[in-house]
Amino acid sequence: MKISVFILSFLMTLNSFSQGTEQEFKTLNTYKACLLKGDKSLIGDFVSKDFRLGVYQAPMATKFFVDVIEKVNKPSTMYWDAVTEENGKRFCTVHYVFGEKEIVSNVVFSRNGKLLYSDYLDQKGFGFNRYGESKKIATFPFIYDRGAIIIKAKLNDSDRVLNMLFDTGADGMALTDNLKDEIGIKITEERNVFVPGGEMKVNFSSGNTLKLDGFVLKNQNLVLFPKIRPGIDGILGGSNFFRSYITEVNFERHEIILYSFGENSFFKDYNSTEFRYSEGIPTIPITINSGRNTFESEFILDAGAGYQAIMFGSGTKLEDESLLIKSMKPLYNTVNKSVGHQSPVQVGLTDSISFAGLTFNKASLAVESYEEGRHKGHNVLGSIGIQFLRRFNWVIDLNTYNLYTKMNPETMLPLDFVIDNYIIGYINNVLAVKRNLTTEQGRDAGEDDPLKIWDRIISIEGISAKELDDQKISKLQQQDSLKLQVLRKGKPLEVIL
Repeated sequence: MKISVFILSFLMTLNSFSQGTEQEFKTLNTYKACLLKGDKSLIGDFVSKDFRLGVYQAPMATKFFVDVIEKVNKPSTMYWDAVTEENGKRFCTVHYVFGEKEIVSNVVFSRNGKLLYSDYLDQKGFGFNRYGESKKIATFPFIYDRGAIIIKAKLNDSDRVLNMLFDTGADGMALTDNLKDEIGIKITEERNVFVPGGEMKVNFSSGNTLKLDGFVLKNQNLVLFPKIRPGIDGILGGSNFFRSYITEVNFERHEIILYSFGENSFFKDYNSTEFRYSEGIPTIPITINSGRNTFESEFILDAGAGYQAIMFGSGTKLEDESLLIKSMKPLYNTVNKSVGHQSPVQVGLTDSISFAGLTFNKASLAVESYEEGRHKGHNVLGSIGIQFLRRFNWVIDLNTYNLYTKMNPETMLPLDFVIDNYIIGYINNVLAVKRNLTTEQGRDAGEDDPLKIWDRIISIEGISAKELDDQKISKLQQQDSLKLQVLRKGKPLEVIL
């Protein structure tokens, strides 16, 4: 009887090899040796560069794989069925034998035949199930105010309502230090954290409870910063949601909707783009067309950034920085401030910026110069900011590693544009003067300057602010003079440019 079982297992293994590639067969055998022997040194031989464990992706997922091997019981043996393909996905069923008990689940291969993910490891490591039915878990409102997604929340047992900036460029939660005692934050340790400006030491607190309009997130970690930005009490990182739920940000209804992981058809009408999650923040491919040149990169989704898009110094190091700068129509120079450090940034107009099936023409790009001391080892190449992200509804799904996007006609107002020496754009759907290009800081204005910062534009050449589109703006920009109807501190004015 034992001989028969051995022969059956051997034949099944041969069968899987005959229908799989040589690399897939090698992956399965090394994977088997790794689990049976508990040999962590083999991991790098068979996992793909995009290897996933639970919601995490390599390199984080690879580190967690080591933890799983150290903690779980070793199978007595393993065998597998034939490698099959369905919907472009190559996988096989693996049998994990523990004496008389057997666990059966799938492994999925990457395009080059290495291990993309294992349902067995997902379950053992995180109790993660990719195949359940996805259901709506919670819905809560947000306020969009002057380039920020604000969520009202409470922490722990405090009744203080906090203004939390929803920041998809952050992988955790933060609070301003002056609220520590009022909210009842208990410091558990000091930690070094990485932020766009480098590394800094902060107080760290674990075991906090976040309350969002009836929905509760328990056991939340947070750090304390000296200050964040005026009017903001803290930061709620996107990954606080992403790691546990499919997360939809709906600008039509100003709502965030959370769904359990699993199979669903909620977003069948959305465009789908695969993303990476290797740094704890979603990153997607981006294409910049400028002056007949094309630049390809990978940017994070950063709802906490006020730019349309910015390429950090770590990104410009990989590009021809001089060519990129020369290809753009220059707008202004500024500095990128972070953790007390300032680095020069040049902002210019590109022909277009495209990502996730969306294209924005005459889009602005901020380009930060590379600095060895600041950007060495910094893996984030750039970010797509809120000026883009507010113009469509989007969904992050760490079950499928897909970003779903759908254009929102109600928020598809034109991007910021230049008339004469002024940058004009929409703030909370109101057209206003944002920057004076003739002044160093962009905020100053002399007595003779016809427009002042924050003047509200009612109409240009009789075209109301609500009726403007890209085509009309382009025609207006070609005229020698323009008549604007303006509100300045509540008083109507007529301005000629």
